[in-house]
Amino acid sequence: MLAAMLPLTAAAQWQTALDLGMRHASVAEYNQRGRRVVAEHGWLPGLGAALDYRGEDVDLFTAASVFDADLDYDGQLQNGRSYRSQTRTTLAQARLGARYRLHGSTRLVGYAEIDHWRRDIEGGGNAVGLRERNWSPRLALGLEQRWQTGSGGRVEASLAIVRAGPERLKVGFSGLLDDASLRTHGATGLAADLLYQPWTAIPLSVGMRLESIKVPRSEEVTAYRHGEPRGTLAQPEHARHAATLFVRYLF
Repeated sequence: MLAAMLPLTAAAQWQTALDLGMRHASVAEYNQRGRRVVAEHGWLPGLGAALDYRGEDVDLFTAASVFDADLDYDGQLQNGRSYRSQTRTTLAQARLGARYRLHGSTRLVGYAEIDHWRRDIEGGGNAVGLRERNWSPRLALGLEQRWQTGSGGRVEASLAIVRAGPERLKVGFSGLLDDASLRTHGATGLAADLLYQPWTAIPLSVGMRLESIKVPRSEEVTAYRHGEPRGTLAQPEHARHAATLFVRYLF
């Protein structure tokens, strides 16, 4: 939903946009033997907004989006028994970046991004709920290509390599253990955008964004209950994938 903005006319250098979209998000967690132990998936509705400034060779842009809903949770308890529930999930991103025209309609794109991931896993029976708050800084670098269509519209496509800094994770255990803080290792992923505006005279476009990243297992930290050590904790290796479909209105 944070795809590149459409080119402006010569008379306008500033442009804003509002996005309405649906994101299919999936999460998979793996144990140290590489076996998947948790899977989450589902659709999240969301909103996005963007502001773009066009120069002759250099463009500046900023954008933000938020998606929120329940994902289906399919995991297992510490005793190995399967456990199914719901995870209240919020995915939010904010970015600031620039584009530089290399040649013709090809541009180099770079941006800095903050990714926020909230998970509230619903407890039930003998399983307690978990609350997770996750922040990660990211840097991305890629290429963008633009085409004119026969109907007078435009198509834009971009592909970027995303380098994510260590995730900073805070976990709440519903009173079973004291709240804990963990930090993962950095990770590298991909992001791709496609945006289509059928007619230049009509300020509506449709788009898609794909994202994928796999984060290594964190180092172990000591778990406490009322200040007394109760073992160790670690954030498992996990993969996050997202496919977002959206409609954009240009102002």
